[in-house]
Amino acid sequence: MKSFYIALGVISLVIIVIVIVIFLMMIKITRVMISSNFDQRYDDRHTLKYFTVDDFENLKNEPIEFTSNNGQKLRGFLYSSTLFTEYKALMVVSHGLGAGHLQYTTEINYFAQKGYLVFAFDDTGCNLSEGDKINGVTQGLIDLDYALKYIDSNDRLKDYKKVLFGHSMGAFSVLNVTSLNKTKISGIVSLAPFKDEASMLFEQFRAITNLKYKTVYRLLKKNSVKRFGDISKINTIDSLKDSDIPTFIIAGDQDPMVDYYSNFCIFKELYENKENFKFLSVEGRYHRPNLSLKAAQYDQDTNVELQQLHGEYKGNTPQERIDEFYKKLDYDLLVEMDDDVMNKISSFLDNCLEDKGEKNEM
Repeated sequence: MKSFYIALGVISLVIIVIVIVIFLMMIKITRVMISSNFDQRYDDRHTLKYFTVDDFENLKNEPIEFTSNNGQKLRGFLYSSTLFTEYKALMVVSHGLGAGHLQYTTEINYFAQKGYLVFAFDDTGCNLSEGDKINGVTQGLIDLDYALKYIDSNDRLKDYKKVLFGHSMGAFSVLNVTSLNKTKISGIVSLAPFKDEASMLFEQFRAITNLKYKTVYRLLKKNSVKRFGDISKINTIDSLKDSDIPTFIIAGDQDPMVDYYSNFCIFKELYENKENFKFLSVEGRYHRPNLSLKAAQYDQDTNVELQQLHGEYKGNTPQERIDEFYKKLDYDLLVEMDDDVMNKISSFLDNCLEDKGEKNEM
């Protein structure tokens, strides 16, 4: 009998040790995920080509600069078309994770040529802006809040009607900034949004490991609260519930970055009957649902080719081979937009601005 209790004690101790080891592994995993995503800057390293104002006809810009929450300077440009002297509205662009707003100059030019004055800036820790790291997805939300505060305090900009356009991290920001800032917004376009920072990271964990340990989500959420306080508790489901702003949510049904079913489908199920919401699922598209089918496939093929290149060198790819790879890409095709999707966005925004006063003069 004594040996039975000894054996039971040993088994219990082993189980406890295993549980502790698994828990410590989860802590390590969350720290690695946060560090790899957020404890760095995202700059233009001049490998990928980003289009600038000089690559488009009839597009001009002028620099803008304002201060965010910890005194860091955020920078970008105010874009407009040389064909217009008055504007439909001020469009504020919130970019996705990466090297700032230059990822979206094709979209910026599109809207400028439609008659918008476009306010596009780089978030904390990205390209033109200050900050030794991006801190997290929630930082983008904070930066957008400060951008709107700057606009509302600027004599030249404050009287424009405002619309918001965001993708991925920026899509999260444009849907949730209304929980922080009560300035009047005429319309919101959100491409590939997600619930919140912890959910986004947890979906990455699930995709990589095929595991669904809720403890990982709770640890991610706890870390987010530690970094951002109560602001980290803001989430898309609650923000949409409280919003009466006309909002257009768009996603690609093959998105490998932001889970289509856990985000877009949930938002649509909850709110498609609210009259101020419009939803569009784009078949066969990935993380940027406003790009053409041809562009989406080329992007996927390019990613596979790059992975094969790194595999060939076992992760130690010579820089000259990387430079050669990026140099030969068809950058016009990579950002080729889907005319139908963009026309739907343009029509939606026109409806948002309809009968809401005269056009703005600059």
